[in-house]
Amino acid sequence: MRKWVAVLLPLALAAIFSVQLGCDKGSTDGKEFRINPDKVTMYLGDTTVAFGAVGGHEPFTWKVTDKTLGDISGGGATVTYTRTTKTGNNELQITDSLGWTASAMITQSSLTNRVEHLTISPTTASLDNDGDRIVFAASGGDGNYSWDVGIDARGKVEKSGYVQAVYTRLASGDNTVLLIDGDGRVAVADITQPAASPLAISPSSASVSSNGATQVFSASGGGGSYTWSMVSAPAHGSLSPGPPFTGSSIVYTSAAGDDNSDVISCTDGSTTAFVTINKN
Repeated sequence: MRKWVAVLLPLALAAIFSVQLGCDKGSTDGKEFRINPDKVTMYLGDTTVAFGAVGGHEPFTWKVTDKTLGDISGGGATVTYTRTTKTGNNELQITDSLGWTASAMITQSSLTNRVEHLTISPTTASLDNDGDRIVFAASGGDGNYSWDVGIDARGKVEKSGYVQAVYTRLASGDNTVLLIDGDGRVAVADITQPAASPLAISPSSASVSSNGATQVFSASGGGGSYTWSMVSAPAHGSLSPGPPFTGSSIVYTSAAGDDNSDVISCTDGSTTAFVTINKN
């Protein structure tokens, strides 16, 4: 799935989902390509609706078939369609860099829709580490909520009860969470997911007394879940608290009367950092 960069837009839409994929440009690697939502009804009170690309390969090209009914703004993985006062049917089309195509149908009604606007809360979030989570809540719309993400390699969303869902960061890179109600209204939350800084141990080196002195070491960056170990064998000191030796910090205690150096390590599960402890 591809990155969406939209924020929540006011919507009051009704829709029936109907995916249309480019038959001669279908996926060969198991990846889908579609527009979400793929069919909406815009009532007189609905002036804009956000559409996003799901899957495919950037960059994307968007267009509408009838600009007298409405036109799009924005670009990339998300565009905003703004309708005119005319009624009728319009088609939103997207083509990716490999020529895959998808479309969404827009019906512009002359009726008034009185359903409360669909909203997602919060509308923005920032998750710094893989495994971090945040709860999103739905309100408005017609209920019957479903949830989706813009790029599933970067995060997953799991429904929790009737109006809530839990999003979990899986990898760095910005992402979006989509809330869809039973009529096809869509609300979007933007999630900032910065790349984690490299795993590091502080201090990066140390010199301690050989008479049972202690030194505290702290880990930062990386994946945020740390495991410590003594590399030197035999060891000339000990680590605490533990085992298991987990957490963002560890205490090294020198063996009394032992002036040999030690090396300890810290891993976040994918990378490992080391620090040398000298004796004086």
